[in-house]
Amino acid sequence: TGRVLVIDDDHAVRRTVTTYLRRCGITTFEATTQEEARQLLAASGVDVVVTDGVIAGAPAASLLRELRQSAPALRVVLCSGGETEGFEAVRSLADATLPKPFELETLLTRLRPFMSTRESRIA
Repeated sequence: TGRVLVIDDDHAVRRTVTTYLRRCGITTFEATTQEEARQLLAASGVDVVVTDGVIAGAPAASLLRELRQSAPALRVVLCSGGETEGFEAVRSLADATLPKPFELETLLTRLRPFMSTRESRIA
């Protein structure tokens, strides 16, 4: 299994993704803001972050840059509804991308290779 943090300010998307992943045996955490995500990342030891490209109106690039510095082995799947300002910067920091809308099975397929080891977790 694995531990996944889902970051999305859209309640319906976040809830749908976390419910599906839990049914697949994956431990999930949820964040609606970048600050909430930072707090959960510091405490939860996740393997993978699934994030929207824009969180509560702010591009996710600064959060992903922090993650690359503090936990370079942490894997990031970027789910985005389209190219917005700063999208290229965010996309370049992700290990995989998935355009919205997406099939939940496709998300699971993208996540599986990143959940094989515990070494990627934040200490």
